Amino acid sequence: MSYIIKLEAYKLLVGFAILAFLSMSEKLGVFFKMLFVISLIIWLFSITTTGYRKYKFKNKGIYVFFTINLIFLALWSILHSVFYSGIVIQKYLYNYHSYPLFMILNIYAWLSFLFAIYLSSRVLCSEKEGKLAGFRKSYWYYIGFIFLPIGIWFIQPKARLLVEQEKGIEN
Repeated sequence: MSYIIKLEAYKLLVGFAILAFLSMSEKLGVFFKMLFVISLIIWLFSITTTGYRKYKFKNKGIYVFFTINLIFLALWSILHSVFYSGIVIQKYLYNYHSYPLFMILNIYAWLSFLFAIYLSSRVLCSEKEGKLAGFRKSYWYYIGFIFLPIGIWFIQPKARLLVEQEKGIEN
């Protein structure tokens, strides 16, 4: 799981760019979209899990909520990619009243993704104080996660440093 964190920033960016480019194909686009989202989820999960192991935060409830949200997000992206083709999505995208559950689950998926980015950015900024950093310290990482092609250049080195420091503590 920590393999994705150990990558250099340019390798991770190229991997994400290739998956994003391949997701535009007609035949296998759905598979590569799903693979892109799943790899992004694994990256966020690896960063947050490594930070929680290293800093030993006291608030485990927020981590459990984070994990449940990422599991929901992974399952929703798989189900969304497999069962809803572009025609069905366009049909329900412009007519939410006919299928409100689809709209509610999409909104919850987006909110869980934003929460995952929020917690990952807070973990990256945390020190060894035993508590998560506030949003004032971590908002640049949050913006970096949203604008991933730019933010990956300062997020990935910090994540790699987190893994290397954790390995140093274990040895």
